[in-house]
Amino acid sequence: MKCELFADCKLFEEDMVQQYCHLSGVLEASQEKFKECCVKRYCNNSFKNCARYQVAKTLTREEIPATLLPSQNAIADKLISQTD
Repeated sequence: MKCELFADCKLFEEDMVQQYCHLSGVLEASQEKFKECCVKRYCNNSFKNCARYQVAKTLTREEIPATLLPSQNAIADKLISQTD
């Protein structure tokens, strides 16, 4: 099952992919691989484990930090707990 938020996920906007890859030292040629890995690991399978999904479903999509990666669950948990 694919994530219901996939079609509009800001994670895959070209400028965001470039930013993530630049910050993590990923070569430009690996940007497609970054996208493929995210889709395979989160979007098509375990999307409920995606930090971006958790923030969107608990708070709102607008409250997802632009730089939040799917694996940054601790940051998502902190954001969510600050709104309680």
